[in-house]
Amino acid sequence: MATHRRHRRVALATTAAGAIVIVSMVLGAGGVSAATVAYTWQARMGGGAADLAILYVYEAGNATLRIRASDTGLPARSSFAATIRKGGCPSTSLLLGTTLVTLPRVSSGAGGAVQKTLAVSAASAKKVRAAWNAGNRLVLVLVGRSKFWCSHFAAVGRRGGSVRVGSQQVHVVTRAEHWATPPGVSIEGDGIYATVYVRITAREQTEYSDLSYGLLAPDGTTWSRPIGALGSRSPDLGSGDLAPGESAEGWVTIAVPPDDHDSLTLVYEGGFDVSAWSWEEPTVYVPLGKLADETSVASPSPSPMPTT
Repeated sequence: MATHRRHRRVALATTAAGAIVIVSMVLGAGGVSAATVAYTWQARMGGGAADLAILYVYEAGNATLRIRASDTGLPARSSFAATIRKGGCPSTSLLLGTTLVTLPRVSSGAGGAVQKTLAVSAASAKKVRAAWNAGNRLVLVLVGRSKFWCSHFAAVGRRGGSVRVGSQQVHVVTRAEHWATPPGVSIEGDGIYATVYVRITAREQTEYSDLSYGLLAPDGTTWSRPIGALGSRSPDLGSGDLAPGESAEGWVTIAVPPDDHDSLTLVYEGGFDVSAWSWEEPTVYVPLGKLADETSVASPSPSPMPTT
């Protein structure tokens, strides 16, 4: 199949020896409190599909950070200071960014597993939202006596709802469908085309590209549209520049294996970081559920909705 396949990673850094252990990053589903959730962010918390730290911000303004992870790589039966910070995940704890929220300490159980639910005040949740909306990268950090763990938060959106990408853009995903292979275009093997309709509205001067999107399968594999791909559904989102208030919309077309198409998640990322020679961490996840059959209905222009 003519498509590019890659896996996400998070790092667990050992400060004493300076070593970095790379752990596969996959997306798992998480439950939601009975309270009404207004905004959601999640960070990888280990190597398993369900190893996640999920920050739920409720309509009332308060929040909950729920950590459920059995495969963290952390030392067993240890205690860690927990914080939410602005910035990235460096190779040493001495370079960690500014602390936004100080959380209660987190303890690991047998095998380094962490099962913890932490209450987060409305004032702290407001700081997180303000930092995200200002365009800051946010990370969850656990610091112990000899190790620290760090992972980036990404916003979790939903189809039909809008999600803010930092200070620059608002994204809305409205449709996710199969697309019949166009005339003159073939997919290697027995793959299919998945197409997702996206609208991007600029809050500041910004640029966009359909190459910033991928589709994440349940096993953690990410399928992305290859540069120079021949097939794309019209109107294609493409790429370009937007002034504040301007919008661009269209289909993002990605070839995927036929057995991966019913539980996909749209991933938006910043692109390739040349200095680190790696793909930047995802900033938005939008679960798509089961792809619909292709429709002939005119492509919609999503209506404005509340933003993260």
